[in-house]
Amino acid sequence: MGGKSIFHRRHWARSFSLTSKRRVFTLDPIHHRIEIPAWLGKIQKIPCVRRMLFIRQLGLKAYIDFSGAIHTRYSHAIGAMYLAGKISDLVAGKQTKTDVEELLQSSKDTLMAAGFLHDIGHGPFSHAVDFAMQTIANKKHEELAAEIIESQLAILEKSYIPVSSVVDIIKGNTYPFISHIIDGPLDVDKLDYLMRDAYHIGLEYSLDVDHFASSYMVLGAETKEPSKCILGLENSPEAIVTAELFVLIWRNMYELVYYATQSRITEKMLEKAILSSRNNTGSKLLDCFSNLDSFIGTDDDSLLKILDESGEFPKDIVTRIREDQLYNFSSELAVQLNDKIVKMGSKMVPDLSRDDGAFLGEAMTVKLCAELGVPQYHVICDILKSRVPKRIDIDEYENDGEPVELYAK
Repeated sequence: MGGKSIFHRRHWARSFSLTSKRRVFTLDPIHHRIEIPAWLGKIQKIPCVRRMLFIRQLGLKAYIDFSGAIHTRYSHAIGAMYLAGKISDLVAGKQTKTDVEELLQSSKDTLMAAGFLHDIGHGPFSHAVDFAMQTIANKKHEELAAEIIESQLAILEKSYIPVSSVVDIIKGNTYPFISHIIDGPLDVDKLDYLMRDAYHIGLEYSLDVDHFASSYMVLGAETKEPSKCILGLENSPEAIVTAELFVLIWRNMYELVYYATQSRITEKMLEKAILSSRNNTGSKLLDCFSNLDSFIGTDDDSLLKILDESGEFPKDIVTRIREDQLYNFSSELAVQLNDKIVKMGSKMVPDLSRDDGAFLGEAMTVKLCAELGVPQYHVICDILKSRVPKRIDIDEYENDGEPVELYAK
């Protein structure tokens, strides 16, 4: 009898799980309880999606400066997805009976998918390999994200999420107020990564993300021309002060975390280890960045293994990173470098205007090693370009009908 009773209980439980459509949630340290949409359940085991679980959000920083920074691209993707849905609902609720409201409501699932997938094209160790990846593959991570989504995630169509629309949102090829939710001055990417990164490295910033998002609104909706509408803020003291706090946190995170000297040195060492093999035709390392299938199969640990197996300079760099034997910052060389930058004159400005300084840093590294008579990449030049926040507009208008910029107020 006992065995029969147990069998019946198990049979009932199995039958229940097959027939019920239960809601699935995940717990998150930043946004707490997040519902997992049905479409995510259908793609979360696909290799290109699973790969985000094995790529650290802050790259090599956990190895050097911030031992708690072990969170992944996947956790950030979940947070960005959640915020995309929340902001879509909040903003649509302020635009009743307008084309903007209808567009936001009909695009909500697609927006959430774009929020979840916007970083799926990141290389191992995230931004640490951006320049090396772009040099080898001639593509940025946003372009690789589009390729991955289009080639690997067609199943989203069965959930009525057009793959082409997801890509358009990520690339900014749609209505500005929609694309700004994913990539704009107040986008879900920044909202999530700032608070998530700060939490995991141990910084305690007080910014209520949900409350701040409630002050978002579409500017220009009354014109009934969605193509001219942008995402901005309510014109209230609370919204303005919170936005200023948001920008202050953004700036502090770059100064204290993203540009931290020791982990920045480590990132440049990794970059040069990869670039040192870019002329080795047919190498496994090159294949990781030039072949989409190989790229999808490469995460943090496998990249270090490939570099280690490459021998010579790449192997030496991996050993140094693992043993915390980093390059030293040289103030003497920095003085020489400043002299050379001055001599470069007019070439420096256009080079800096087209990227974050990585191309110019690489050119100067090659030149400096040659002039000092040392092997390639035994000296590394790094150029940090000052970052300026994107324009934030508020619900107040100039005489020409243009919205007022927050910092000009």
